[in-house]
Order: sequence, then C-alpha cells, then structure tokens
Amino acid sequence: MRQNAASRLPLVAAGCAALLTSACSVQPRPFTAAETAARVAADRAVLYAAQEPVQGPVTLEEAFARALRYNLDARLAAHEQAVQNRQLALAPFDMLPRVAASAGYVTRDRELATRSFSSSTGQVSNDTFVGSDRNRNVADLGFTWNILDFGASYMQAQQQADRALIAAERRRKTIHNLLQEVEGAYWQAVAAQRIQPRLETTLTQTRRALATIERLERARSLEPSEALRSQRELLEILRQLETVSDDLAIVRARLSALMGMPPGSPYTLPSTPEMVRDAPLAPLAQLEDLALTQRPELREAAYDGRIVALEARRALLRLLPGITLNGSLNYDSNSFLLYNNWAEAGARLALDLVRLASLPQTLELNATQRELSETRRQALSMAVLAQVHVAALQLARAEAQHQRAVRQDAVEQRIARLSGQRQADQAGSDLDRVRDTASALLSELRRHRTFAELRTARATMDATIGQDPLPQEVAGLDIQTLAAEIRRVRAEGPSLPPSAPQVVASVAPERAP
Repeated sequence: MRQNAASRLPLVAAGCAALLTSACSVQPRPFTAAETAARVAADRAVLYAAQEPVQGPVTLEEAFARALRYNLDARLAAHEQAVQNRQLALAPFDMLPRVAASAGYVTRDRELATRSFSSSTGQVSNDTFVGSDRNRNVADLGFTWNILDFGASYMQAQQQADRALIAAERRRKTIHNLLQEVEGAYWQAVAAQRIQPRLETTLTQTRRALATIERLERARSLEPSEALRSQRELLEILRQLETVSDDLAIVRARLSALMGMPPGSPYTLPSTPEMVRDAPLAPLAQLEDLALTQRPELREAAYDGRIVALEARRALLRLLPGITLNGSLNYDSNSFLLYNNWAEAGARLALDLVRLASLPQTLELNATQRELSETRRQALSMAVLAQVHVAALQLARAEAQHQRAVRQDAVEQRIARLSGQRQADQAGSDLDRVRDTASALLSELRRHRTFAELRTARATMDATIGQDPLPQEVAGLDIQTLAAEIRRVRAEGPSLPPSAPQVVASVAPERAP
C-alpha cells in the first residue's frame, strides 16, 4: 500500500501543478464597447465640468486666467507637481525603524517527538521526547533598524525634495509656453473679430462682381480675353478671402481650446481691447543674466546635478559596513516552555566584500556622472544664451514688420477710399473697386497679424528669460479675481529675484494694432 501511494505521488503532484498553472494563467481582455462608451461619457462629463461661465467680452488677462485654470496641460503639470510633493511627504517614513507585529496559531497532526543518542557510546535512546504542544499561539512585536539604510534613505529624501522642485520648474515651463500661445492666439482672435464683418461684405461684393463679369461675357458685352482676365483676377481674390475666412475661424477655435472651453462655445472679445504696456528691453547682457538665473530648464538641470551628487554619495555609502539593530517582544503558549514571554535584542555588522572590490570603478562612475551633469548644464546654458539673442532679433524684426505693415495699411486704406469715391462718381469699374477693397482688407489683416506676431515675440522673450507674469498664489481664486491679479502683476512690471541684476525700465505704451 505504501509503495502504491508513493508511486502515485508524482502523478498527484503533476496534476496539482497543472491545476495551479491553469488557474494562474491570464488572458488579454480588451474593453467592451459598453465600457468604452461609459469611459467616453465620463470623460466628457469631467472635461468641462465646473467652469465659470463667460460674462461679457474676454480680456487678455481673463484668457490667461482661464488657460491657467482649465487648460488640461496646465492641470496635468499641477497634478504632476502634487504627486512629487506627496512622495516627498512620504520619504521621511523610509528613515524610521521597521516595526512589525505578528500573531498566529500553529497546529500539528502528530506530536513533535524526538530521540537522541549518546555522543560517547553512540547508543540511540529508545525513549522519545516531546517538547512542544500540538496547538500553540504565537505572537511577537519587533523592530529592525539598519543605520546604513537610514543614511541612504535620508539622501533619497533629499533627492525627492529636489524632484519636487524639478516638478515645480517643469510646471513653470508649461505655464510659460501656455501663456505665450494664449498671447498670440488672443490678438489673432481680436483681429478676426474686427475684420470678420468687412470680410463678409467684401466676399459678397466679390461674388457679385464675378457674377456680373460672367453675365457680360455671356451677353458678349466684353471681349472674351478681357472677361477671362477679369474672372481670373476675381477668382484669385475670392480664393484669398475664403482662405482668410477659414483661417480666422480656426484662430477663434484655437483660443477657445487654449482657454479650456468646450469646442464651439460662444464668446466675444473687446471691440477696443486695452493696449498692453511693456517695459523696454534691458541690454542683452542683463537679459542673459536673467535667463541664466530664471530659466526653468537651467534650474531643473541644477537640481538634477544635486540629485546626481547625492546618488554618488549613496553609492559610496552602500560600500560601508552595515550595522543592524533589532529587538522584539515575543510570546509562545507552548506549555513546555519555562517562560512563555521574553524579549530579545541584538546587533549585527555586515560587509559585502564583493561590492567593496568595486570601489575604484564606483568612484570613476561617480566622477563621470558628475562631469556628464555639468556638461549637460553647460550645453543648456549655451543654448539658452543663443535663444536670448534669437528672441531679441525676432522681437526687433517683428517690430519692424509691424511698423511697415502700419505704413502699408495706411496707403491701402487711402487707395480704397479713392476707389470708393471714383465708384460713386461712376469713374471706376466694379473690378477696380473690389480689387482695391480686398487689398485694403488684406492689408488691415496683415497689420493685425504683425501686431499679434509682435506680441508673441515679446511673450517669447519673456519666456526665454524665465519671467513669471503671474502672482505667487493662484489657487482658490475665481476667474475674475485671478484676472485682476494678473493685470496687477503685469502693470507692476518684472519681479526680479534678489540674485538677478536689477533692470531699471520705464513703462511705455504699446502701439495700437
């Protein structure tokens, strides 16, 4: 019987193994159509929830405020920073001793019986001895503290503090980029709102003139070549105007998306928005110092350098002997014990000799990592300095292009007025009037666009030097209060850190778009 049972043991073990393997297997399970529909509905309900309604024309500062509050990129950066801060709050717990409590119940189907033999005669005793109950209750409360792990955890907590600061700098960078996009899109949307009524009127006049030329051609009132040339020119004007109309619609949709508003949400902009007042640019040397001091990327690289240095110290710390202190309070209900509860304490010293042999390579690796971090930061500093010069050149070019567009628009508007007077005197053709009107309209649009490009170039310069156009605290403020705070900060001018050179700048009014 024992042999049969022993021969069946491999079969039973194989069957149990097959059963466990089949039970632990996991098959891919894609989302069902109902689950996907539920997720989409939940996302739609959350995306635009709890937004303050638009009340009146949206100012530039309100557009900034709505982008900060509702734009998902800004909210994502804020959540990433919050996660790093939560991890920083948990980091000190890794430095505490490990304290564990356990309790259990132990049972046996047979007695724990033993026999012994004499070390002098080698005779085995025929008597058996029992030193433990079949059923026992056990419990213990113990702590373990490794001094080496404490030091490593302390350095890791310092690294986590730097990671939290890095998350804050990345959020600053996200906000800089977001506000730069909002600035350009806002002024383009203002141009679209101003130009749209005249654009619709000009489109109607162009289509009417084209229909007139086609009717005259069919009536043979015009030479075929002249009629075709006129149609070609009118169709080209119509194409340009329709392209402009489509672009203007896209601009409003883009600004709406940057503000985190639902697609197609109606909103208006001020018909005569307040002109932005900017401080004149400081000399390039001071702008370079500002950029090297304030840019989020450089601050992030500096914090990353500290993380690398701490990681090198952690690597050296792991090579030292580790001292472990432990203690516990124990209980065992075993009736054969003289004392059922007792306390233990101990200390242990451990040294990994194989890891100690890697000390030279560890030192070389640490030195190489520090050099890499410094080289990366220096390369980034060089790129930042180049960006400052490029941003200054782009700003100067945008100013020159805007001034030229203003002069060209003045000329085109005068031509359009003269064409209108000739039409009133029956001295000009419909084609000339439409051509001059469309040219004046496109010239005005070009003036608005160059102003938007000028504002974008100035926002690019502010982002390039790392200038924060926001108040220190924005949490908990409603849209209008936040917009008022942004307006106050922008009116006060740059707020420079103590380590940055102070730039004395007077406030000059910006040219109207």
